[in-house]
Amino acid sequence: MKNIIIVLFLFVTFFSKLYAVECIPRTLIEKYGQSDFVAKVKIKKYNTKDEDLVFKMVAVEVEIEVLELFKGKTLNTFKLYTESSMNGVYTSDNSTWLIFANYNDEEKLYHYECSGSIQLTISENEVRNDNAQRIEERNKLKLDVLRFLKENKIEYNNKHFLLPKYIEPCQGKLDLSNLKERFAIYKIKLCKNWTVSEIERLKEFDKKEVTDYFYNCIKDNMYFKNLEKSIEINKDSFNIILIYYYYPINEYNSDEEFISFQDL
Repeated sequence: MKNIIIVLFLFVTFFSKLYAVECIPRTLIEKYGQSDFVAKVKIKKYNTKDEDLVFKMVAVEVEIEVLELFKGKTLNTFKLYTESSMNGVYTSDNSTWLIFANYNDEEKLYHYECSGSIQLTISENEVRNDNAQRIEERNKLKLDVLRFLKENKIEYNNKHFLLPKYIEPCQGKLDLSNLKERFAIYKIKLCKNWTVSEIERLKEFDKKEVTDYFYNCIKDNMYFKNLEKSIEINKDSFNIILIYYYYPINEYNSDEEFISFQDL
């Protein structure tokens, strides 16, 4: 069901590089797990409301249409605050976006520059550079993954910010030809020392050779690491979700097909 909601964007504009924000890259599953609200939306219209000359803040009222809700509550109206121009999300009527946002301490939906929202509408520049089809395919893959996570009620809670690492590179060359499934999802049970103890296959690639390869690679070679070594795990074990993505030839500026746990 489509919903029309009014959003108030409050963004902060800084004229000095001193206040520039550097965003830490996050995967799709990380953004999904760390967000309170995830949705595909269409920007209907926007109106600038108020400007604070002291703090360089501008309030923009935006009317959006929720095309598909992946996570969060369905609301009629709410206020969305952001510390930046949201990379231009409010500047184009009828553009479509994949929005990630969180609630702050005042229970107001909050968006900022590093929330990771993605413009789904193809720009004229991307069309001129013949990148439109590639970008559409990659965006479709992201949306398909989000639909699968929602439909199967898969939750992701990596509060320790663990990163997958390999003891040594997995050996062997895979034949990825005629691979139809674009992603595979594994639920991994980790021991207290962050090593893999159990693997549950939530979704697999459609070739047994490829499926077995990554299952064994996770089982025999993977462990998880956190940059903050002082963090201690109180539980004896906990789960984490890992997603592998398949990219055909030329979809990501490559003349070879490949599989990665980074969504590109």
